[in-house]
Amino acid sequence: MWTIGETMTRRMSFPALGVLVGMVLLFFVRCGFSSNPNELLGCDNDKFPIATNLSGSILAAPTFSVFRSTDNADSWTNVSSGLPQAAIWSLLLTPAGNAFAGAAGVLSRRTLGSDSWEIVLDSIANVLALCVDSSGYLYASTEGAGFFRSTDNGTTWTKLIEGYQAQFWAIAARYDGQLFAGPPISRSTDHGETWAVANAGIENLGTQTLAIDAQGAVFVGTYGGVYRSTNEGNNWTSINQGLANLSVSSLAINRLGHVFAATTGGVFRSMNRGEAWVAVNNGLSDLSVRSIAVSVEDLLLASTLNHGVYNSANGGDTWVPANNGLKYCRD
Repeated sequence: MWTIGETMTRRMSFPALGVLVGMVLLFFVRCGFSSNPNELLGCDNDKFPIATNLSGSILAAPTFSVFRSTDNADSWTNVSSGLPQAAIWSLLLTPAGNAFAGAAGVLSRRTLGSDSWEIVLDSIANVLALCVDSSGYLYASTEGAGFFRSTDNGTTWTKLIEGYQAQFWAIAARYDGQLFAGPPISRSTDHGETWAVANAGIENLGTQTLAIDAQGAVFVGTYGGVYRSTNEGNNWTSINQGLANLSVSSLAINRLGHVFAATTGGVFRSMNRGEAWVAVNNGLSDLSVRSIAVSVEDLLLASTLNHGVYNSANGGDTWVPANNGLKYCRD
C-alpha cells in the first residue's frame, strides 16, 4: 500500500503515440484557431474523447472545441463558450448532467443549464483522465501535477497524491465504490486516499483504458491487448482470442454485457466477456478508432482519426457517419 508523500515513482515509458480513454493521453498537433466560438477552434487532437450519460446527452471533443448532441448523434452543437484554447484530453458527463473537460493545464466545468464553461482547477499539468463514482465523487489525474478529488461537484478539489507518484492515464469506478486506475493498475477502496498495485498477470503495463461490467469484472485495454479480472484486481487474465489488433485505445460495455474494443484496426466485439472477439467494422471507412462509448438504448458511438464520429444502433453490426454539425480537423 502506498499513500501521499511516498517517493514511489510512477513514471513509465510508452510508444510515441498513446491513447487515453476512458480516458488516456494522445499526443496532438495544433492546427488552427478561430475567434468565432461557433467555428472550429483547433484540430488534430488525436484523443477525440466521447462522453455520455443515461439522460441521453453526448459530448465529443475532436478538437479544441466541445460539441454536444441530445438526439442520439443525429446532430451536434458547438458548446465551447468559455473553454480555454487548449487541446482537450478527457471528457466526463456526470449522471446529473454536469460536464467536465480536462485540457492542457486546466479543468473546466459546464453545469446543467449553463451556457458557458468555467475553470475549476488550473495551474496544473495536462488532465489525463476523469471519473465519477457511485457516491458522486469526482477524480482527476494529471500528468505530473498530482491526483485530485472533489466531493462537491467540482467546485473545490483536494490533491490526494503529489506529482508523478500516480500519473494515471485511465480511471474507472465499480458499483461498490472501488476505484481502479493505471498505469500501473492500482486499486483504491477508500475514495482514492490510498492505493495498492494490483497488476498480477498483466504483462503489458501500457494501460490505455479501463471498463467495468455490471458484475464488477474489470477490463484493461493496453498496447498488448485486453486483460480481465473477476476478483477485484487480484489476478488478471489475457483475453485476446480473435482480437487482431492489440493496441486497444478504448473499451465500452453495453447493457447486455457485450464488450467493445476500439483499436487502430477498427472495432472488435465480445459477447462473452472477452473470451472471444470478432471485428465489427461494416460501414466504418476509418479503422483508426480513438474512443468508443455507449449511450442510452445501447447506441454505440465511435470517434475516428480522419472521419469524425460513427454510430451503431445494432450492437456494432453496422455503422453510419454521425457528423451533422460536428467539425473536425479533416473535414
